[in-house]
Amino acid sequence: MSSNEKNFYRKLQEIRYDMDKASLNDVNDILDHYNQGFVMIDGVNYNFYISPLEAACLNAKYKEYTGFDHPTFIKEQAKVLDEIIKSGDGISIDGKPSIYQRLKNNLTGKGLGISILTSEKDSYINKYEKIKFDMDKATLADVKDILDHYGQDSVLINGMQHHFSLNVLEAACLNARYKDLTGFDHPTFIKEQAKILKEHIKRGDGIRFGDNPSVYMQLKNNAIEIGNHNHVLYRINAIMQHLEMASLEDIASLLNYFDGSSVLIDGVAYHAFNEPVMAAKLNARYKDLTGFDHPMFVYKAPIVIDRLMKDKERLLEAGAYDFSYFDKLEQIRNEIGQNGRKR
Repeated sequence: MSSNEKNFYRKLQEIRYDMDKASLNDVNDILDHYNQGFVMIDGVNYNFYISPLEAACLNAKYKEYTGFDHPTFIKEQAKVLDEIIKSGDGISIDGKPSIYQRLKNNLTGKGLGISILTSEKDSYINKYEKIKFDMDKATLADVKDILDHYGQDSVLINGMQHHFSLNVLEAACLNARYKDLTGFDHPTFIKEQAKILKEHIKRGDGIRFGDNPSVYMQLKNNAIEIGNHNHVLYRINAIMQHLEMASLEDIASLLNYFDGSSVLIDGVAYHAFNEPVMAAKLNARYKDLTGFDHPMFVYKAPIVIDRLMKDKERLLEAGAYDFSYFDKLEQIRNEIGQNGRKR
């Protein structure tokens, strides 16, 4: 084995777990020997093996440098993959193609393929980890990169398959940020969201709160609000803990959500509260500030109370509430009725 061959063998060991640091010469030397079998070093034969996953990642790095696929990779990759696929290797999950079939699809341009990233540090996965708890501050470049991969369940980095996928709530919030920055919906989001929502709805996924449809139906019908950390439902616990200091604007906004629709914030559904006693406390603060009952409280409270009263026996048996709670509900309903008659 020549010194150059020894060099490429050593280079593979050095960059195998961090291909982003490989130079063009490194990648070229390694891929020149892809699927070439044994090499001899100091009189000893070594099986110089690069997996098709590693080869695909090295080729992506080569293409990043040159704009072209490596010729040996193109010549050998299909042969290597065909042998593996024919042998039946590779796990198929949820009826989707195996990783080897996806790599073959990358070559043919047909069927579900897989994205290949040359750097873990700058990958869309890492970008998402940094912004997932405050999407409202994400840059356009980061949001675009993440949504470009929506609908994919995995990616290749350094010759390894990393499983990662956004759920429909996360994607909707990222798209809202993208739309704030561009004025348009992200094209991959539009393409994938309808398909994924259809699967959730078909399976009957999602919990209904009150008379509202599931969050998936609300997303399908574009009937759900998307907010940020300033949203009143995000701050509801802090407001309730210091109710005596809460502003009229916050109290009025919260009561507008009483038994209302959910709000998506950072991929999480914040369900509007539907607890009448809590609403009555908010209304008392509203009345202190305005002299009047909040109209949404007056309208919604009897409806919610009636709904709870219909389930009174079951709720008592389950230990969810005691008799004093229902006495309090009766008191709230009577007070609303008395105030209505005064007017």
